[in-house]
Amino acid sequence: MAAFVFFAIAFWISGYHETWRDEYQAWLIADTAESFSKLITNHKYEGQPIFWHCLLWLFSQFGMGFGAVKIFHLAIAATTVGLIWRFAPFLLIINVLLSFGYYFLFEYSIIVRPYGLAVLGLVLFCIFYKSKSRHLVWLALAIGLVANTQTYGVVLAGWLALLWLWKAFQPDNAFPLREKLIGGTIIGLSFVAAAVMIFPEPDNGFVNPAQPTLEAWKIAEVFDGYLRAHLPIPKPGKLQFWNSNIIDSLPRLVTGATGFFLFLFWLFCFRKEKKWLIFFLTGIGLFLLTNYLLLHYPFPRNYRHSGHYFMILLACSWLFLQNEKSGNSKIRNHLWLNSGLLIILFFQLIATLMVVVKEVSVPFSNSKATVEYIRENELSKLPIVNTGDAEMTSISGAIDQSIYYLNRNAYGSFAIWKKFAEIQPNDIEKSVLSFLKNNDLRECLYMSTSPLESLQIYQVATFGNPNVTKESFFLYLVHVE
Repeated sequence: MAAFVFFAIAFWISGYHETWRDEYQAWLIADTAESFSKLITNHKYEGQPIFWHCLLWLFSQFGMGFGAVKIFHLAIAATTVGLIWRFAPFLLIINVLLSFGYYFLFEYSIIVRPYGLAVLGLVLFCIFYKSKSRHLVWLALAIGLVANTQTYGVVLAGWLALLWLWKAFQPDNAFPLREKLIGGTIIGLSFVAAAVMIFPEPDNGFVNPAQPTLEAWKIAEVFDGYLRAHLPIPKPGKLQFWNSNIIDSLPRLVTGATGFFLFLFWLFCFRKEKKWLIFFLTGIGLFLLTNYLLLHYPFPRNYRHSGHYFMILLACSWLFLQNEKSGNSKIRNHLWLNSGLLIILFFQLIATLMVVVKEVSVPFSNSKATVEYIRENELSKLPIVNTGDAEMTSISGAIDQSIYYLNRNAYGSFAIWKKFAEIQPNDIEKSVLSFLKNNDLRECLYMSTSPLESLQIYQVATFGNPNVTKESFFLYLVHVE
């Protein structure tokens, strides 16, 4: 029943969600691939495992659109919630708050990305870990699923693989050698498959080398992200609410120190079981290190990435509480852990209510409104031109039309994270007019994510102030005699 209620609410919220760039990016990579080999070619600059794109490719091959993918993604989230209610050892109130908290009801359900699939794999691992069959192969399959969803999933799967090794080779766990070999092979091949897809192309323009210098501000920044992951409450009054936080205006030293003490609190909660204390410390340590190395990216501050901190806490709490037979013993023996979870989940419920209000009242992306304007004014017959903004993927996906990218000198639908020559602002008008001349055209629609200045191009419309910072669009009609 909980899964059906969750699905109904999530379905209603998703009706107000405008698909944005990253959601369309994966879909267009799959939808424009007429063969599996073409899918691999389209995917090679993504720096992500390909499993999610394979699922989308199957949807495309069977003639289903992105709407079907959204339903499928909601079904994944609802299945995860249903499994939690059926198998998790949490208190009833924790199940309720968890199911309708920020991550499950928004970040990993409404936004169509592979992170929800990784959470499903994590939940399956927790179920199989304590199941009566204690089958290592099923655990290995769950690890393989997590590893091949997204890059952070590889780190999460690495932590789960350590748990698998500990379980498989404990003296009191007499697993058959055949089971260990099959499970180990599945895990090994899963990591190889993920690594092959993640390894960047030499001319990838998205990857910068890590800078592993030990600095106090970086440590504070990482623990600031740790705090945000637990309290994803958007900053009140901020229009671009997504990934904002009420602590944004506080000094990093203060928020970082608070995040560190929150980390110590969870260590205190697991102190009675050294096994889970060590595994919690290992899992969080892996992600702290990963985010420290990626601080030159915006990734550690995005909830879809930092949310893995909370998922590790969830998994450790699940396995830690598994042995308790009754609700009373869970409350009595683990008062600190349950109290901490309740407080955090209460704040996450507040975050859910705030983001749902924003989702309903403010466009998440302006791609839908922009495309509706283009169609209503019969501008879709014109070629659309852009210098190379990645956000144009949203337009291409919404209008189902390729865009001519001046930096590539070619039409395309999805962003390619490759090093292309940049078109300077002063050269835009010249490049657009050259495109018209070379293609024997008299008109085109130039689109940009920022306004143009001092150009003799007629601006026809502006769509600004979405929830996603850079998904504002400016339309210009270019005409030559």
